Amino acid sequence: MYVPIQLILLVIWIATGANFPWFAFPLLGWGIILAVHGVYAFVVKTPEEIMIERAAREEQRRAPV
Repeated sequence: MYVPIQLILLVIWIATGANFPWFAFPLLGWGIILAVHGVYAFVVKTPEEIMIERAAREEQRRAPV
């Protein structure tokens, strides 16, 4: 979804006169958030660790109180 939305914003910018490059703000902001998420998901924790934690939480929720 990142690329199509950024392309739409770029087209809107070009269609409105291409003065101040306002499209760069959502491009950079969203890009930074995606980069941080990618580092967390694939460097800090492996997908297997995330799945194990998710399964443990689900098991705790199902356990009778």
